[in-house]
Amino acid sequence: MKPSIRALALGIALTAALATLVHAGGAGVTVERVKDGTYVLHSYACTGPASVSMTASAEGVVNGERKSIPLKLEPMKEPGGYQFGRTWPAKGTWLVRTEMSGSHSFVTIFTLAKEGRVAGSEWVAQGDGRHECDQKLAANTK
Repeated sequence: MKPSIRALALGIALTAALATLVHAGGAGVTVERVKDGTYVLHSYACTGPASVSMTASAEGVVNGERKSIPLKLEPMKEPGGYQFGRTWPAKGTWLVRTEMSGSHSFVTIFTLAKEGRVAGSEWVAQGDGRHECDQKLAANTK
């Protein structure tokens, strides 16, 4: 029995879609602000939380000067969960940059609203994300 063109096209499309899901869905990071004003970072990887390590920094511009402040991630009881406080100044424009390394390596940039809530995120597949931070900070400080 010969496969029809439609079945062949559907098979190719399904294979392409699943390949994208595996690549994009293998790991991720979320950051949320909780009621007490601290932040919670959740990291996940298909290989498990022990296979990756996390670092984070606050990236900002204060009075026209670029700043980068390493954030101290406190492990939570939940595997892959971390908590951190706001250690950057209230003045200026700020982002949070997270970097996952280990079995999965990538950067996520979280934009922050003036009151400190997480307003959005961007996944950076290649590089350390500093260029993307500079672009976002330049656009938000005009």
